[in-house]
Amino acid sequence: MKRKYLILLALIFSCDFLFAQTPTQKACVLQGKLDHVNSKDKFIYLNFVDADNKHIKDSAKFEPNGSFNLYVANIGTPNEAELYTHRSRAIDIFIAPGYNITLIGDQQNYPILSNITGYGSKPNRYFVIRDSILSQRKPSDNFWKLNENDFLAFLNTRKKICDSVAHIVFGDESYYDLNSKFFLKNIAANIKFEHAHTIVDYVHSQKFDYKKTIAFVNNNLGKDFFNNLFDENNLAYSEYRNFMSVYYLYLEDLDCLKEPTLCNNKNDYNIKSLEKISTAYHGKIREKTLYEKMADALGNCRSYPELNMYRDAFPKYIAMLTEDDEKSNLNEYFVDTEKALSKTQAGKPAPDFTAVDSLSKTFSLADFKGKVILIDLWASWCAPCRAETPFLKKIEEKYQSDNRISFISIAVSDVEKNWKTAMVQDKVTGIQLFDKNRSVITGYSAYSIPKFVLINKEGKIVVFDAPPPHQTAELEKLLDEEIAK
Repeated sequence: MKRKYLILLALIFSCDFLFAQTPTQKACVLQGKLDHVNSKDKFIYLNFVDADNKHIKDSAKFEPNGSFNLYVANIGTPNEAELYTHRSRAIDIFIAPGYNITLIGDQQNYPILSNITGYGSKPNRYFVIRDSILSQRKPSDNFWKLNENDFLAFLNTRKKICDSVAHIVFGDESYYDLNSKFFLKNIAANIKFEHAHTIVDYVHSQKFDYKKTIAFVNNNLGKDFFNNLFDENNLAYSEYRNFMSVYYLYLEDLDCLKEPTLCNNKNDYNIKSLEKISTAYHGKIREKTLYEKMADALGNCRSYPELNMYRDAFPKYIAMLTEDDEKSNLNEYFVDTEKALSKTQAGKPAPDFTAVDSLSKTFSLADFKGKVILIDLWASWCAPCRAETPFLKKIEEKYQSDNRISFISIAVSDVEKNWKTAMVQDKVTGIQLFDKNRSVITGYSAYSIPKFVLINKEGKIVVFDAPPPHQTAELEKLLDEEIAK
């Protein structure tokens, strides 16, 4: 263990941390270079919550080689922020007035910083070292598959790693940054809320009864965790905001376990969630979570009936918001969603696309002209998608000798390597394609998956949100009707 700490210390102090006094200017400069930036990503974005709990978003244009220079004016106070593009996960970073930081990183697969220098680099070494260590451990994406003991061991090890890195990075006062106390407090809070987030995610995936669910959460979070949960000072911590974006699911689980009939109807789950948030949450976090839930629901809306349901239900919750910008945004989302759905009505020509197979051969919709087509939109990281695979394989087997129909599975928002691995693991059949240029996710509004689209022999949409394969009889009835035409 001592050897590991020495290695960490060498990493921390490999850069020259000769800090002068904090400059008086209010601006913060972030510059650097990210490798493997998607060619379609023209901008890098910075997102943070300021001292008044307002969301601030700034951006800079990428140069062709992935370099950027982002000047953030008048940030006022130190903040935890996120750097991201439209096609990658966020990179955590600390910013403060006067910081001038140079970042080197990689956007491939999982975005990570490999080096950071300049004034303000000291506290940010926490993220560089933490992410380097955690990226070498077993992926945490499938923690919900672990038994209770293995899950808790995984969780506690992750927490110890984060605590140890923070202790090492901030332990040497000879390299002290004037904002270090603020950021150390931020890290401690984020570790706590990330720990809580993972625990409620885990119980959400398990089949515990009511008593065990409560006991598992309380025993592993501590009896005082839920005290002051709605304190608005917590809004400064990203992992608090992330935790509150799922906490209501835990409360809904408890309701369902106590009274199962409350969860029989899945069609209006977004409305039920808004009601739970509106009654169980308080203060600014209630507004933030309501807004994000409504924005997410509209962004993932799959049909006109669903959109009309939101038109009827959302005004009650929009009235609870105090930010005019958020209300205006939701009105725009309604308009944008209706425009997108208007292109995918039954009888409209199916959107064209290009996608590649595992050998990089390109296919388009025109290659299947004259056939009934069932498009399966999925991703390797999407557990519900992969749960449909066995049912889809049985349906494909039933129609395998019928050349009037084609089954096309297209991976969207995925990593090509992970897609290929998932295909082997699931022993998939049918035509397997990868949405390399995002023409599928854009044309088919595939932001909510799994999704199945049925297209007739004339290349027109029959059903834009067809029954999933586990509803076998319902789906096969539609297939048979179109094949017979």
